[in-house]
Amino acid sequence: MIGLFNRKQPIKVKHDELEIRPFEPKKDNWVEVRNMAFASYKELITEVINDFMFHPILSSILAILAGVLYQMKGSLWNPFIFLVVLYPTLYFFLVWKIPILEMSKQVDYDKFVEYWIQPNHPLWLLFHKGKLIGSAGLKELDVNTRGELVRVYIAPEYRHNGLGEILVYTVIDYCEKHKYDELTLATSVLQTAAMKLYEKIGFKQYKPYTAYYLKPILSVEENMYNMTFPRK
Repeated sequence: MIGLFNRKQPIKVKHDELEIRPFEPKKDNWVEVRNMAFASYKELITEVINDFMFHPILSSILAILAGVLYQMKGSLWNPFIFLVVLYPTLYFFLVWKIPILEMSKQVDYDKFVEYWIQPNHPLWLLFHKGKLIGSAGLKELDVNTRGELVRVYIAPEYRHNGLGEILVYTVIDYCEKHKYDELTLATSVLQTAAMKLYEKIGFKQYKPYTAYYLKPILSVEENMYNMTFPRK
């Protein structure tokens, strides 16, 4: 919903205008990099909240509560205030507060620089003519044998250029070079474009699970994918 107010026209890029390199804290603005790296996570949580707040069942419950208020008070003002004032306030509070709370739970949020300068946690940045437009990270699960693909993001105005695929292959190439046995990732069922991309590249789905943001009412179904090395 919020994205409707800040959409930008797609920007077409030439691949020779791109630069992919590791995160360098002394060279890069780490706050900008962190915002980029967590943008996909924040977008997902906002989608989940949208789905929850505008779900027909919740809307029906709120309508019933408004009707009960009318019957109790005998005035339209109470249900009007409830629906027109309190409901939007609750929505924007959740959109503002829940992503911050959830991101702060991630081990690489509050200690972003310390985490991503470790040799076993490489983070690649994608630039177009010097502008930061994407990221992809590798979280080590088992020393030099298993890793997790995380923090994959392409700025909205640069999508549909095949850039996500380029970033993912950068991580895959790293895993192959360093003799990893497996690369895993998690993506929600709401991120259909991401699922198509990973399946196109060769990742195999192997386990669904439910991720809770506000248990038990705010959750999203996620799928785990993996790729084993050497690739066949």
